[in-house]
Formats: sequence, structure tokens, C-alpha cells
Amino acid sequence: MTNTGALSVITDEISQDIKSVLPSLKQYGITHVELRNVWNKNIIDFSDEELEKLKQLLDGQDMRVCNVAGPLFKCYAPWTSKHDPRSLSYGRNVQRSRDMRERVLEICKTLECDRTRVFGYLWPVNFVKFMFSFNYPEITADQWQQLVDDIVAFVDMAKSENITVVMENEAMALVSTWESTLRILEDIQDPSFQLLLDPGNYFFCNEIHPPSTYLEIQDRVGHQHIKDGKKTLGVKHFTTVGEGLLGYDEYFDAWTGSGYNGYFSLETHVLFRKSNISYKSLANMQEMLE
Repeated sequence: MTNTGALSVITDEISQDIKSVLPSLKQYGITHVELRNVWNKNIIDFSDEELEKLKQLLDGQDMRVCNVAGPLFKCYAPWTSKHDPRSLSYGRNVQRSRDMRERVLEICKTLECDRTRVFGYLWPVNFVKFMFSFNYPEITADQWQQLVDDIVAFVDMAKSENITVVMENEAMALVSTWESTLRILEDIQDPSFQLLLDPGNYFFCNEIHPPSTYLEIQDRVGHQHIKDGKKTLGVKHFTTVGEGLLGYDEYFDAWTGSGYNGYFSLETHVLFRKSNISYKSLANMQEMLE
């Protein structure tokens, strides 16, 4: 099996105070962290001065960054009713993502990170409806092509800087199910575009796949998010990794024997006791990976 150098975590799953988080991660053998929100601010909104302060903290703990987990294209699809071209919100206006592409690459270079995240637009549905009554709408070829064009344009920019773009399968996005995942990978075959594989998000799409399914595309997987899920009274929710339905013992056995050299990054995604559950999850993941 692999060593635990492959273990990582999205730091704000523990705390917004990254200065206190970084030293605590060494007991798990973590050398690289994933950055999403730090000091209650999205990483892609950081000023140069804030980036320099952050870089000094990372260097001081001999810690590197494995993924800049920004919100690019985690926005309502441009043809939907909730999209607003006048909005300054990343979630409501696709142009905000387009405008931030160069800045995201600058942040990656400053942090010496060769990977950054994107999404596949969002459907305009609230979470409660999604949980109980949402069926994915049909999408036209032209609508799908809008997404492909946006992602390809960013991939072309990123690869000129030797940065890989990883798309997360997000449960409420156009790229959500295994079927839609395979479709986007087929349509964008550039080696600088890879999947950010998240089995927990497939769980929220009512899909639990055996590791062998994921390994069919292992050469297209550039990063992984790890969260575990279960059902209580029929309601899906996230829980401590190793205590849910996703079978991570078998999952890690399969992946670590496959030659995968990326990271398994904890994204606990629980609503309560996040710090405690994140540390417990890291301990469980470390044990499973050793």
C-alpha cells in the first residue's frame, strides 16, 4: 500500500485559523494541504499581501499545497432562471469565473501548486428539493457545449503554466453522475484536464460504485476528495470517514495498489463537530492507508 504522503485535507474542514491547523497535521504524515477558505475568505479572493502571509505560514511548517480549490464555474448555468449577468456573486454569474481565471493561475504559481479545481455549472435547485424530489433535467447539445467551451478555454490557459485543471463531480451540477462524468472526460481529452473524484458526491446522486468502476478511468483522475455518507431515517448525510456506507477500506486498498500517485484529500462536509470529526477521519484514513 502507499505511504501516507498521499493523505491531505481541505484546511477549513478543521478551522479557518490555518496557523493553528498546520502543526496539528504532522501527526498524520501530511505534507500537502488543499486550500479553499482561509481566514473566512475564499482563496481566490486573496490579495497579494494575504498570499504572501499565507505562503510564509506554509513554508514555516514545511507544508505545500496540492490543490487550489476555488469556486470557478460553480455557478448557475447561464441559461437558467437563477443566473444573473449583473451579479458579482460567483454562484450567480458565470462571467465572474471567466474574469478570475488569470488570477487563479497567479495564485497557483505563488503557492507553487500545479492543480486547481473547477465545477460543471449548477442546476437552479435548493438543497432540500434536491434531497427529496429532484430529477436532473434534460440538457441540449448546445447547452452542454457552453460548459465544454468554458472549461476548454481555462484548460488552454492553465496548461501554458503547467497547471492541471481538475473538475469535481458535484451532486447539484451538470457533471454530477457517473454518466455525466464520463461524458465530460470524453469531450475534453486534454491531459491537462482531469477528474477530481469524489465518491461522497456520487452517494448524494444515489450512486455507490465499486472501486473497480473508478479504476477504469484511473489515468484521468488527478485528485480525490474523501467524505463518507450514510442514511438516517432515509435522509442522506455525511459522517466520519470509515463509519459510513462507502467502504473506504476496500476503496483505499484498490487505489493504493493501482499506481495512483495523487492525493486523498479529506473534505468531511459534516454540519456539526466538524473539527473533531475531521481529526477522527484523518486518523481513520491514515490507518487505512498505512
